[in-house]
Order: sequence, then structure tokens, then C-alpha cells
Amino acid sequence: MKCKHCETTETPKWYSNKTECQRCWQRVWREGRRSKHTCSTCGSNDSGGWYEGGTKCAQCYKRQLEYGITDEQLKAMDGTCDICKVEAQTVVDHCHRTGRVRGELCPSCNIALGSFGDDRPGVMRVLDYLIAADAAGVSYF
Repeated sequence: MKCKHCETTETPKWYSNKTECQRCWQRVWREGRRSKHTCSTCGSNDSGGWYEGGTKCAQCYKRQLEYGITDEQLKAMDGTCDICKVEAQTVVDHCHRTGRVRGELCPSCNIALGSFGDDRPGVMRVLDYLIAADAAGVSYF
């Protein structure tokens, strides 16, 4: 038998009355699923799942559930890191002591901030170090 999409004959599983191979059936299913939903908060139509009757993507739902973020706060998160200003897939930055949301960070800045344990004096020491190196004429790579 041949798949009606890719015309392969060497597939272990067949779907849809044995007219589509597994790979094509899954691709068609995903494309059809994507086009049916659009997240009311971020506008995404490519998600790992849908919540609240198909109106909210998994990422927005998880952020609201974990951090108590409102729809308005989620809509304000534009995918730009609050530290380096690079557009990236951001994470919610929050204080581990109070749980308060501070903003959104790219993974690199989030890891860097976490390396200092969210310690303001530690971050200031790094800044002092860089300023002193600049003043001493130390060149960077």
C-alpha cells in the first residue's frame, strides 16, 4: 500500500483506513489541531496543549497558575528580556523569597542572575569589577 501523501510503502503503522502512514497522519493531525486554536493571551497557535476551553495555550496557563499573573500582565510580556533587551523565548523572573514577579528574562540572563542568588550586593561587586577593569585599560577579547 502507498501513503496518499508521501507515497511511501515502508511504514509499520497505517491510519485512516490504511491510506496514510503514521508520519503523515500525525503531521496532518497536528496541522489541523494548530489551526483550530489561538491563545487569547499571547496569540500563539502552536502549543503543547490547550486550556480553558481552547482559549489559552499551555505556556500562558502554566505562567498564570504558577505565578498568579493576570491576563493583562501576560499580554504585556512581549518576549524581550528585561536585562539584555534581546527578543527570545523568555521565562518569568520572580523573587524566590517572596514569590513576587519581577519581569521576563532570556534563559542566559536568568541563569546569570540565579548564579548570584538574586543577591544585589553580589551583582554590584561584579559591576564594580567591570568598571575597575575598564578604568585600568584592560581589554576584552
